[in-house]
Amino acid sequence: MKNIVLTGMMGVGKSAVGRMLSRELDMKFVDTDAQIEALLGMPIRDICKKHGTIRLRSEEELAVSKLKDIQNLVIATGEGTMMNDKNYAILAQNSVIILLNASAETVYARICRKNNRSLLPKGADLETVRQLINNNYDTYSKLSHYEVTVDKQDLDSVVCEIIAYYKSHL
Repeated sequence: MKNIVLTGMMGVGKSAVGRMLSRELDMKFVDTDAQIEALLGMPIRDICKKHGTIRLRSEEELAVSKLKDIQNLVIATGEGTMMNDKNYAILAQNSVIILLNASAETVYARICRKNNRSLLPKGADLETVRQLINNNYDTYSKLSHYEVTVDKQDLDSVVCEIIAYYKSHL
C-alpha cells in the first residue's frame, strides 16, 4: 500500500489529520517535526533559534531518509519538508501526497493560539501569513496529487475526503 504524505503550511492540521487518518486506515503515524524535536530534545522553534533553519532542513532530510523503505505510513511533514527536492523524491516514490490548504484567516487564527511556530516572524500579522501562503502555494500544489481545503470542514470530513481519494487511487 502507498503511504500518505500530508503537506501544507503551518496550522492547517497536518498532525491532527494524520493521527486520525492513521487510526482509520490502520496505518502507522509519523510526524517528522515530532521526530526531530525528540531527537534534538527541543521544539522546532528552539532548534531554529539555536541552530538555524539550515540545521532544521538537514534534520528533515535525515528524518525523511529513514522513511524511504517503510510502507503503511501516514506522514505529517513540516511546512518546508517537501520544498526540498531530495525529500520530495524520496517521499513521492511510494506515496500519495495530499496538500492541506486553508485561508490566511484560518491559518492565522490557529497559529495565534499557539506561540510556537518556528518560521513565523515575531509579531507576524494576518498579512504576513497571507504572503507566506501566497509564496508557497504554487509549489505545494505542484508537488501534491490532491488538495483538501480545510477551512469549513471538521476533522472527520477532511479525513473522509482523503480516505475516499486514497482508496480510489490505490
